This record gives sequence, C-alpha cells and structure tokens, in this order.
Amino acid sequence: MAFQPLYPHLINVSPTIPEYRTSVWEKGGLVYVNAGYLTICGADPALIYGVSVRSGQNGASDGTYSTEVYMLDPDSLFIGKSNTTTALTQVGVAYGVVLSGTEWLVDISDTQNTRVRVIALDPRDAVGTSGGRYYVRFTQANIQTF
Repeated sequence: MAFQPLYPHLINVSPTIPEYRTSVWEKGGLVYVNAGYLTICGADPALIYGVSVRSGQNGASDGTYSTEVYMLDPDSLFIGKSNTTTALTQVGVAYGVVLSGTEWLVDISDTQNTRVRVIALDPRDAVGTSGGRYYVRFTQANIQTF
C-alpha cells in the first residue's frame, strides 16, 4: 500500500494526464507534472501534484499512456504508512516522505523536508505497530498547482 485517500469519493480526480516515457510507479505513488507529462516524484519532492490512481504503465515514448491522479488539497485526508513504528507523539507533527522500493512511506526520521502532517493514527493498527498507518494531510507549500 502506498498513499490512498481516506474518503475517495471526496477527493477530486484529475482528467487523464499523459505519462512521461518509461514511467514506473505503484498505484498510490506520488507524482508531479513536468513539461506536461506525469512523472514519479523524486526524493524530498519540492512539488507533488497528486497520488496516482493506478500504476505507471512504462510507455515507450512520452504520452503513450495516460492516467488520473487524486488531486491534493490541504484539507483532504490520505492514509500513509510509517517507515518505522507508530507513536501517539507523532500526531500533529509534519514529516517527510520516502520512496522505499516501490512504496511511498511517511518518513518519521525527517522533520526538515516536511511533506505531510500526521492527523491521527489509523485505528486499525495498534500504537507501536511497525509500518502502521496514519491519516495525513499534504502540506500546502508542496502541492503543485496550475
């Protein structure tokens, strides 16, 4: 699981956006638009356009495939997994995000490059769960707009 909307029916979904060639990311990956093409975000992304509705399709050239994204809004709630164990002291704190293999996680070790704020621990996981889930909001300063 990467990022996913807590209430998908309340999140705006973009029209299809052409993918950058050879784009590979998992459903729920963080993406941005670069020169008109949807691209996976890099480490400590300065801009995040949204959370991908499906995996990148690895097209041979720019625009071979297109996909939609859940568009970010500073009030929308998403579910994200921890890169460590969850704790009550993490609620209300802003953290970075990290790509671990093919999965985006909330980076509890990074309080400098903040991209999300933990709003609550997901009640489906016990406090202290390794890789536990949070309810998060993306920080306004890093939401890509047009």
